[in-house]
Amino acid sequence: METNFAEMPIREQMDDPETAESLSRLVGRAKDVEHLVERAMQANNAADGLLATVADVIDEQCEKINQSGTSVEERIGSLASLLLKVTEPETVSALSRLVDRLPQLEEASRLLDEVPNLLAIATDVIDEYAANLKSHGVELEKSISQGLHALLWLGCRVSEEELERLGFLLRSDVLDPHALDVVGHAATSLANCQRETCEQKTAERIGVLGLLKSLRDPNMQRTLGFGIRFAKCFGNPNGQTSSESPSSH
Repeated sequence: METNFAEMPIREQMDDPETAESLSRLVGRAKDVEHLVERAMQANNAADGLLATVADVIDEQCEKINQSGTSVEERIGSLASLLLKVTEPETVSALSRLVDRLPQLEEASRLLDEVPNLLAIATDVIDEYAANLKSHGVELEKSISQGLHALLWLGCRVSEEELERLGFLLRSDVLDPHALDVVGHAATSLANCQRETCEQKTAERIGVLGLLKSLRDPNMQRTLGFGIRFAKCFGNPNGQTSSESPSSH
C-alpha cells in the first residue's frame, strides 16, 4: 500500500531525497531572491522620491498659475471647452480640408523660403544699375530724392484743371518730332539774326530794290513757301493743306 507524501511525518519528509534536493535548490536561489527584493525596495524608494519631486513641481506650477489670476480649474475647463470645439463636425471638416491642402502649403512655404534669394538678386541688379548710372555721372539716390521732391512740389502747386491742360498738351502734336524740329530751327535762326543784326553797331539799310532782289534768294523762297503753306494749314480746321498748290491760284 502506497503512502501519500503529504500524509508522511515532517521528519520523514525532510529525510526524503527529493525534499533535500528541493531545499538545496531553494537555498541556492535565496541570494538571488534577496538581491531581487533589495532592487525592488530601491526602485520603490526611487519611485517615491520621483513622485515627490513631480508632486513638488506640479504644486509649484499650480501656485504660479494661481498667482497669475487664473486658477488651474479654469484653465482645465478652457482646455476641455477647446477640445469640444476642435472635435465638432464643422471643425473636423475644416481641419480635414486643411490637411488635404498641405502639399500646396508646402509649395507656398518653399516659395517663401526663396524670397530672400530673390531679394538678394534684385538688390544686386539695383546695385549694378546704380553703379552704371554713377559711371555716367548720375547718382541714383540723389536723383530719386530730387524726383520725389519735384513731384511733391508740383502736387502742391498744380491744380486738377492745370493737370488736364498739361495732359491735353502732351496728347497734342506740340511734342511731335517735326514740330520740335521747326521750333528748334526757328530758335537757331532767331539767335543768328540777333547776332548778325542787333549786335552790329550800324544797321544794314535795305531798300525796295534790295527787298525785291532778296526774293530771288533760294532760302527766302523756301521761307515764303513755308509761310504760305503754314497759313493754309492754320486756316484749315483740320490742320491740313488742300490738294491745290499755291502756284495754282
